[in-house]
Formats: sequence, C-alpha cells, structure tokens
Amino acid sequence: MSEISEIISVFNKFATIMQRYTHLAIEWDVKNVKWKYNKNLKTIFLWCFHMITCVGVSGILFTTFLLVSQLKGQLEFSPLPVLIFHIILLLLTSFAVALSVALITHGEQFVVGWNALLTILRSTNKGAKTRLTETTVKEGNIFWTGMTGIVYQFAFYPFLCFPAMVIFKLGASIYIVDMMKLPFALDFLARMCSMYGQAAACFEVCRITPLVLILLIMVGKMLNSVILCYQKQHSGWFNNRLVGEYSALVIAFAAMRPLLESLIGWVMGASMLALVMFTFVTIRMYSIFPLWFYIYFPSVNILVVVCLMLILSITVGVRDNCEAMLRTWLNWANSVGVQRFRMHHLQKRLKALQPIQFSARLKYCRLYYVKKSIKLKFYQQIVAYTMTLLLSIPEFNDEQERERLAAWEVFN
Repeated sequence: MSEISEIISVFNKFATIMQRYTHLAIEWDVKNVKWKYNKNLKTIFLWCFHMITCVGVSGILFTTFLLVSQLKGQLEFSPLPVLIFHIILLLLTSFAVALSVALITHGEQFVVGWNALLTILRSTNKGAKTRLTETTVKEGNIFWTGMTGIVYQFAFYPFLCFPAMVIFKLGASIYIVDMMKLPFALDFLARMCSMYGQAAACFEVCRITPLVLILLIMVGKMLNSVILCYQKQHSGWFNNRLVGEYSALVIAFAAMRPLLESLIGWVMGASMLALVMFTFVTIRMYSIFPLWFYIYFPSVNILVVVCLMLILSITVGVRDNCEAMLRTWLNWANSVGVQRFRMHHLQKRLKALQPIQFSARLKYCRLYYVKKSIKLKFYQQIVAYTMTLLLSIPEFNDEQERERLAAWEVFN
C-alpha cells in the first residue's frame, strides 16, 4: 500500500471506532476521504455538552474544589494514591478542554490546509518515480501498525478507567455526593449523574487525545514526504515549477499552523506533567493499586514517550529537510543558474523562501520553535522534575496507607 492509502486507512479506523456516537468539531469523512469542520451546533451539541458538563464541571471544577478544600484544611487529606489520581484527573481533563477549544477556534482553517496538503501529496506521488525496497516496506508497515495501535489502545482505556473510578471511588464528583448527605431519591439521581459524567469524561478524553497525536504525526509525515519528493525531482537541473509548488505547500501549512502551534504547546506541556506523575505512580504505587488497574499507568507512560519521540523527530526533520532542500536549490542558482543562464530573478525568489518550521504557541504568544535543542531540554526537565518528586515524597508505609484507604472506604 502507498503512503496515502495508509494515512487514509488510519483515519478510517479512527472514524470507525471513535466517531460512532458523537461528532467532534472536526471529523474524518470516510466517503469523501477528507476532514470536515462541523459548523452546525446541533451536530456537535452532545460533544459540547460532554466537554462542558462532564469534563469541565465534573472533571475540573469538582476536582479543583476538592483539592482546594483539602489545602485549606476544610477537608481531611485524601490518601496519597487517591490524591495523586485526582491531580492526574485534573491534568487530563484540563488538557482535553484546551484541545477542544483549539479545535473549535482553529479547526476550520486546519481542515482547508490539510485537504490542500493531501492534494499536493497526491500530485507529488504521481510525478515521483520511487522504488520501495523490502526494508522500507517493513519499516512503513511497523509505523502504520503503531498508528493503528494508538487508536485501539485509547479505545480500550475507558473500559479500564471508568470501572476503577466507580469501584474504588476515585472520582471527585462521587466524593462530593457522599459529602452532601442527600435523601435517597436525590442521592440515587446524583450518583447516576455522577457515573454518567465519569463515563462521558473518560470517553471524551480518550477520544480527543489520539486524534491530536495522530494529526501531529501525520502532518509532519506528509510534509516530509512532499519535501523529499521535491528533492528527488531536482537532479542536475532545477525546474522553476518547484518554486511555485513549494509556495503552495507553504500556504497550506500556514492555514494549518494556528491549530498545530496550539496543539504542540498543549501536548508538550501536558506530556511533561503526565510523564512525571505517571512515572511516580509506576515506581511508587505498584503494591497499592490492583494489577488490572495499575497497568494503565506504565502503558500510558510508554505510549506518551513513543508519541513524543515521533512528534519531535518528525517536526524537527521537516525543518532540517526543508533547509537542506532550499540550500541545494540556492547553491544551484548561485553556481549554474546565474553563471550559465543569467537566472538572477530565480536567485532572488529562492532567497526569499523560508523553511517550514513548527513552533508552540498559546494564543498570541509564541513559546519556542521546535528544534533539536528543545528535545534535549525537554527530556532534561522531565528527568529533573521526576527525581524531585520522588525525593520530595518519601516512600510511605504500605500498611499505614492501606489503613487510610480502608478508612476512606476505598479498596475494601
């Protein structure tokens, strides 16, 4: 299968599994083979309702209220495993809400740019005459199998997290319902609403996260493929048509850039905090949580590391390949084009071209450009924060912690 068919198959798998019940702001159209932006509020009403009430109110507001009340001394501190899970829950729900706002705000421009990029990729693949070896086919199959595995893995997580939140009373909303001491009818209704909110929050968080990760990886993969095709088409003689095609590629990337910059900023920040917290739980709490629920933390840890390595490597590779391509074109124009064919206008056009470069931005504030130095600093900060957390929270006594958990009516 070609690269385009593999990309389409991954998005078809995501649409089949994750777009079955509610509609996102942007969703994959299987019939027309493109992304589309849902402007109609009726179409995305259920998704917006879940993000506002279940994720926003139940996941963020109630969890924040519970943590602030414990910090002020109004409530007794929860056991450490429950407290850590509440912090992780607050992180994941805030991350999901931020991504949802970014999709609604910049989704329409992104859809236009992505569909234009797919058209450019199809045209370059038709013109390029490439021969795939056995090793490249195997590497490609492993990569695309991994992309499909991300979809399946996040589709499995709600069936793991929701029973744990209900059985072990890890959700903040159910804890607040216990505090309210309502009559039987209202208490039953509140518990049903709490369970629905927890189920919807688990599903929405586990649906929007793989969408963002796959989009970032796929966009970088497609840009690299187009740039490499441009490099192969320039063999000894420079075609002036390539400058126009590269300009069209830059315009398509400019349409996608607002959403990509927001996604990179939120993904990098949330990944750093998630790796620190999940690593702490993986190392310290293997004897506290049951095995069937404990495997969730190391599996997410490994998945985040792999996705981050792919995103950083691909996005940095886009800039490096772009700079190498433009440098080759400019060297040809300076040597052959000007001396033999008097192409001074082509030399000026090539000097005006800029490489495609990813960056992280929050609203109107650009945080940093994605470079090789960012990868080293990012991993360095993760290791530093993880070591600080492990050293600042000493290893607790399992028996004492289990007594506190039993008193809190968890894991009985």
